[in-house]
Amino acid sequence: MATTIKFSLLLFCCISLSPFREITQPAQPTEGCGGTTYAYEEVKISNFAKKAGGFFIFEPQTPLLDNLSRDSIGRAPVIIFLHGYSAYNPMVYGNWINHLVRKGNIVIFPRYQKNVFAPRPKKFIQNVINSIKGGWEELQKEGHVPIETTAPVSYIGHSFGGAIIANMSTKWDSIGIPKPEAAMLVSPGTGPFDKFILDDYSSIPSDTKMLITVSENDEVVGSRMGKKIFNTATNTLSRNLLIQHADDYGSQKISAHHREVYAQNKQFDSGKHGYSYRRALRSRTDVVDYNGYWKLFDALQNCTLSESDCDVAFGNTDAQRSLGKWSDGTPIKPLTVILPSKN
Repeated sequence: MATTIKFSLLLFCCISLSPFREITQPAQPTEGCGGTTYAYEEVKISNFAKKAGGFFIFEPQTPLLDNLSRDSIGRAPVIIFLHGYSAYNPMVYGNWINHLVRKGNIVIFPRYQKNVFAPRPKKFIQNVINSIKGGWEELQKEGHVPIETTAPVSYIGHSFGGAIIANMSTKWDSIGIPKPEAAMLVSPGTGPFDKFILDDYSSIPSDTKMLITVSENDEVVGSRMGKKIFNTATNTLSRNLLIQHADDYGSQKISAHHREVYAQNKQFDSGKHGYSYRRALRSRTDVVDYNGYWKLFDALQNCTLSESDCDVAFGNTDAQRSLGKWSDGTPIKPLTVILPSKN
């Protein structure tokens, strides 16, 4: 009996003292789409967004010559980034904006809301139009990084911002905004404002390259509008619908909710601390960001600008679907990709 007790205690001690191997997410890659190979060291922030219809401009500063060819210094493509409902403080998406700008892009960030209550959604598009035109005009002035005028303009929109981009894309020429050559709609939706959803999105330009992402557990807008845009934008051949899944395998569980795209960075704080700001304070920049949203947009932009990385942006390839592996080698649940019908 005594021998049995001693053996049990020894076994317990060995188990208790053995190191616990935490299963973690992969780090941000150093190279490729979504990676940390940056062309610039710093981001210049210009705030013209004191009210709705205003805008922020984010510009690359301090070239890193090891990562940037000398003949490309001083010119930058433009990305128009539309926030979600009440998320008009760019701090909410700060780490993604930082990534985009340090890659060598100018980001115009329209503010189409004064606050969570005003103005009404019917004024959102006109506010965005005013913001884009105002940002473009401001960039023509001295002191700003010159726009790469030969480069296509890309759009990113989250939630209501994604819905606005989809709606504006159907009539971009008549409202006087740059043509949406590349568009990434992240969890697009309008919440209770169903009248904002169009019956048909077939007027989106046929040569627009478009990615639509939805999250399986989106508790705010679901996937209805994302699927509606994908299913009715039948003339836009280069479009994919992607579904992001939750994964609780590792110690840092991966969720799949409406705010998965939040990537807070207080250096981008405008001082407007509303509902979305408070929610963003609880956000975490993780593998879904750099191996998901950031990777996909980098690839989408590269495919549009130079026809490179198209296999990462489109086609239901391993490179498109993969979010990487947990630290023990287990694959993270990949994205589900839906391709257009060939009919």
